Amino acid sequence: MNAKNTLVVLAVLLTGCGAGVVPVSTVTTPPSSVPPPTPSSLVPPLPDGYLELEAARDRWNSAALGSYHYTFENDCGECSELASAPRPVVVWGSERYDPGDLAPTVEEIFDGIEDALDAGRSVEVEFDEQLGYPMEVAIDMQERPVDGGTHWIVEDLELGLPGDEVSSAVVAGAERLWQASRPAAYEYTLSVFCDCPLEGSVKTRVEGDRITGSDILYDESNGGMITPLAVDDMFSDLADLMASVDGVVEGGIRFTGSARFHPDLGYPIWVGLDIEVLADDPVLVGLPSRMVVTMTDLHPIQPGG
Repeated sequence: MNAKNTLVVLAVLLTGCGAGVVPVSTVTTPPSSVPPPTPSSLVPPLPDGYLELEAARDRWNSAALGSYHYTFENDCGECSELASAPRPVVVWGSERYDPGDLAPTVEEIFDGIEDALDAGRSVEVEFDEQLGYPMEVAIDMQERPVDGGTHWIVEDLELGLPGDEVSSAVVAGAERLWQASRPAAYEYTLSVFCDCPLEGSVKTRVEGDRITGSDILYDESNGGMITPLAVDDMFSDLADLMASVDGVVEGGIRFTGSARFHPDLGYPIWVGLDIEVLADDPVLVGLPSRMVVTMTDLHPIQPGG
């Protein structure tokens, strides 16, 4: 594919596509073979909540993780499925990438704990022993039948970006798996992030390789600019970009990044690309320096439905 076509593909993806101190408890991180505790099993609050909070926050800040990813769950009782479902979150440098923008960063969870302490609310927390991040947060859980309280869970936090470094071979292998196992009809949510206003999220319905319907969930430009893509189209676009990712600079653009693919179906769950413009081309100046694309909640649907 020539440089201008590569630019068109990228453009399609971007433009289319209180009173007293309430203590905090700390318990030792359980072995990986032991399931996470329920809120009622957390150690009773201790009398030095702020001290424990700051000690954990200091451990987290000392770790100085530039990039990390985790799964966030807001066990909010009778709230919507969208709000309560486990969500993959990626923090890349100072930017958070979370489809729907519903999950907090670790720093924001620390702030939420501190705000609850300041307000004199009942707080229980389990901190990771090594890195200090809050693994489980329970606020006002005794009032859960009334207002739901707050129950946050952070799981599977890992350093770095999700997946592996992208390459032509990795993408080709994932595409073969997708072609062999894809549903006849499916629905999923496509989200596009970039350091520009042209980002959004769209629920897309597909039969075979044909888009049969879509619903825009949010759009930063408020103009409905994000364009739905079938998974097959995403693989085609990724293949066109791989020459640059593999080290060949096309038209003054270099792409580097990582990707994670579904282990059973092969479709790309998360793709993150840094975009470096090397040529003095006014057409390329408008490209963002980073693009993230996520495909979430993919599930089969009835054909013709």
